[in-house]
Amino acid sequence: MRLLFSLFLLCLIGCAQAQSPAPQSSTPAARPSAGSNIVFVGDSNTENGFVTGALAQALEAKYGRFGSGWRSLVEGVARGSEGSYSGGVTVKNEGTWKSLNIAPQGDKDAFLSPAGTALQSDDPAAVTTVEFEGRAIEVFYASHPGGGSFTASLNGAATQTIDTAAADAKAASVVKKITLTADAGGPHTLALRPANGSVTLLGVNAISVEAARGGAVVHKWGRGYAESRQFLSIAPSVWSSGLQLVQPDIVVFMLGTNDHNISSVSTQVYLSNMTQLVAHTRAAMPEAKVLLLSTIPAGVWPSVSLGEQYARELPQLAKVLDVKYFDVWNWAGGAPEGSTKAVVERGLAPASDGIHWNAEGGRQLAAAILPVIEELAAQKAQAAPSEVLAKVSGATTDAALKAAIAQPVLGQIGLWLSADGALQLDTQNRVARWANARDNPSLDAASQLISKQRPMLVKNVINGLPALDFNGESTLLALPQSVSFRAYTFVARIRKPGGALLSEGRTHFRHFGSGAASENGFFAPEVLDEMKKRSATTFVNGSATAPDQLKYPLGEWQIITVDVGGHQSARLIGHNQWHRRYSDEKTELSSWWDGEIAEMVFFVNVFDAARREAVEKYLSRKYNIALSTPAQP
Repeated sequence: MRLLFSLFLLCLIGCAQAQSPAPQSSTPAARPSAGSNIVFVGDSNTENGFVTGALAQALEAKYGRFGSGWRSLVEGVARGSEGSYSGGVTVKNEGTWKSLNIAPQGDKDAFLSPAGTALQSDDPAAVTTVEFEGRAIEVFYASHPGGGSFTASLNGAATQTIDTAAADAKAASVVKKITLTADAGGPHTLALRPANGSVTLLGVNAISVEAARGGAVVHKWGRGYAESRQFLSIAPSVWSSGLQLVQPDIVVFMLGTNDHNISSVSTQVYLSNMTQLVAHTRAAMPEAKVLLLSTIPAGVWPSVSLGEQYARELPQLAKVLDVKYFDVWNWAGGAPEGSTKAVVERGLAPASDGIHWNAEGGRQLAAAILPVIEELAAQKAQAAPSEVLAKVSGATTDAALKAAIAQPVLGQIGLWLSADGALQLDTQNRVARWANARDNPSLDAASQLISKQRPMLVKNVINGLPALDFNGESTLLALPQSVSFRAYTFVARIRKPGGALLSEGRTHFRHFGSGAASENGFFAPEVLDEMKKRSATTFVNGSATAPDQLKYPLGEWQIITVDVGGHQSARLIGHNQWHRRYSDEKTELSSWWDGEIAEMVFFVNVFDAARREAVEKYLSRKYNIALSTPAQP
């Protein structure tokens, strides 16, 4: 399968790093040895500590030990699996504390932590104690509007009070830290207690006594059940400020097992998510190196097939993004016959589940990626995000294309894509980026990084205006995140029925695809039942049409509006990996849009007759498509 993913536009994110004024402590001047300060991001195979612990021990044996690395203040997460490396830190939660996790439940305040887990309480009687050895300890916490205060006491010394509330009620949430120093190497006891209001504590990093000479440190940012989309949902201000406090030389991503094994996330959406995570990381730490790892070869069909596709496409993604890649999937033996047999037979994972590294698997994988880590440490800084974008996108915006008629001024339109709007074209006139005409930073464009997957811009195809040509085999565009909408209107001409116009990129999505070729139906049969339950309505050239009567004559330009009867979301334009194309000859395993699209408009929260008619009238005049029932202005 060809590489399918989109490039999220890279925007630099500012973040506050000011320290809390209360503590009378200072950060040690020492820094980890060059190239040995690592943040490791992942799911349960990161949280359990076997890979990160073995990597930390291997680096410490070579460079010395700088610190424990980020350890969650959630007791079970900090401990990891039995037998994993603790980094010399023990955490105990007593009293009323709430464990917050980005997965599987997706606690809202868990996204205040870049590591995916957090500890929260407003009970002054609650206490979290941290036993550690070293000369100092860093405490990471969430600073946000409405945050409370907590106290910190080291070895029973005078209590310090830390205020976590942001100074501005509209300020973005960020990660902050305090550092408490000790006179001797330990052991030490740190006590953390809520003082006033609710506080969200994130993690600690114990600084070793030999840190003055440098050394290695591996920060564990992992949560069981986590998928790439959940780490991507962490606020940019939180992700950025967390990285900037830790100052990693290298950021390692090992995500994807749950993408394919739990949610069956399509290849292009997974790759798009990883692209954005790299972009967010570079925005925060332009000098940091990035290493992408494929996942443990595990799962059942079709999950294994997806995992293989991830592993097959990741090398190309890494090449385009100018990051390093290590093929864990095939290093561990792959997944013959759709099973986890190879990793179990090699003793890398327990036979009881075959999906989690055991201690031996962690040691072997750490040894395998250690040379890659050392190679990255020796490299020069990577290219800045803007340089990568310029390298792959080719040409710049075609400024000569302008709308013939002004777009109607309407609220509640989150995404408006027009082929005569702002585009980025490559040297072969293919569309790398289709910009949103509405100011919406989270949905600024649909894009495609790989040239072979880009639709072609064809000029003068309808009323002297251009359209994007999707070839029905390999072209698609992806949005940086899902767009949720009540309805959508589009102007298109189809060559072959059956192609999916939109999809979410997950297995449950079946809402936009065509019926049998002999009928030219716009919706697949199983979709019509759901649309009926939703009381969905459709309009063809301004005329209300029952969804089961919505036909799409081949080669004819039409204005189609679909009210989905509630809310729906989409991530991809022109492809659905999980929706079969219906045709008279065969049923294909995935669905590609075969035709041209001139314009697409998505109504976000509010959709009514006035808005629909205003958009349809505008499109009718612009493209000279007669409305069956004239829409009123």
